[in-house]
Amino acid sequence: MLQTRFKNTPTPQFLDVFDDLFGKGIGINEGYTNGPAVNIIETAKEFKIQVAAPGLEKKDFNVEIEERKLTISSDAEIGKVPEGDVYRNRQFSIGKFKRIFTLPERIDEDAIIAKYSSGILELTIPKLEKVKDLKQIKIN
Repeated sequence: MLQTRFKNTPTPQFLDVFDDLFGKGIGINEGYTNGPAVNIIETAKEFKIQVAAPGLEKKDFNVEIEERKLTISSDAEIGKVPEGDVYRNRQFSIGKFKRIFTLPERIDEDAIIAKYSSGILELTIPKLEKVKDLKQIKIN
């Protein structure tokens, strides 16, 4: 089971479901915040990962894939407190973050599409067609 040091993390039941879809999927690395909220959607043909990051621009994101590990990160920070200002309630800010997802085996890494619009980074990850059923080969 994934362990994290942050409050307000998903319940263990949610992580179990998430793990079934994407392996041991959420990665939180030292020096980074928990990061923005993420939705994961599965359809018959693809997965979609939506990252809520209002205030960032597409140039602020870094998206990489290596050995079925999809990394979404940013070093940009929004919501810095100007000197002299005092927040009475603060629920909106994004610091630098890094999220790592282990992708399922049957996805098309070369066809992943990323777009950023209205504060949402959305990655579309197409599934590969299922491998055909096992065929028995007759030995002569």
